[in-house]
Amino acid sequence: MLAGGGSESCLVRKSMQHNKFTVTCPCNHCSRQIAFDRAGAGLIAPCPHCGTDTLLFIPETTLPSPPPPSSLDELAAGEEIFYAGDDALVTKTRFIAHAQTFAIKSITEASMATTPPDKKRSSALICVGILGMLTGFASLSGNAIASLIFSVLGAAMLYLGIHVRRMLKDTYFVAISTAGQQIKTLPHKDPDKVVEIIKALNLAIIARGPHEVVRVPDP
Repeated sequence: MLAGGGSESCLVRKSMQHNKFTVTCPCNHCSRQIAFDRAGAGLIAPCPHCGTDTLLFIPETTLPSPPPPSSLDELAAGEEIFYAGDDALVTKTRFIAHAQTFAIKSITEASMATTPPDKKRSSALICVGILGMLTGFASLSGNAIASLIFSVLGAAMLYLGIHVRRMLKDTYFVAISTAGQQIKTLPHKDPDKVVEIIKALNLAIIARGPHEVVRVPDP
């Protein structure tokens, strides 16, 4: 129905005084909001802003979607929890490690994997230090100052290389077998932390039902 007469325009004009029957919708042309009486929904009336005939309608209201879980604890709401940490969660049905999720029923084995540290840099420092000290000793009879410099620098490099090597530690992983493949996840420098997670996986698998028991390494 076109707004040739005044009824539709009247609906818009009267609704300028907002009441409980007033609703708003955007103009089909200028997109500015038009307030009108709810009874006028479905009619065509001139827009009070641009003057162009536009359809009056009641916009659909959509409920806001719930916010995503902000923590692993919220993800596990209602589930039996066997381990909950900042980087991992073990429940009766799921194992969440960082951004990966594994179904407990698909895990056939869990163990601790170890990766040795990279000793190339420390070895290079030690070699350079030994070479510097040997060069200093060799030039002792010719140039005492150069010999002292090489010896001091060589000793410093040797000490640094030994110190760096002593600071290196193995990296421990939770290794799980699922669907015929082994996946290493949750790297950690503390083996006790990895063993704690594996024990939680063991309890989760037992609680889930008959399944192959997880092999827990000795700490």
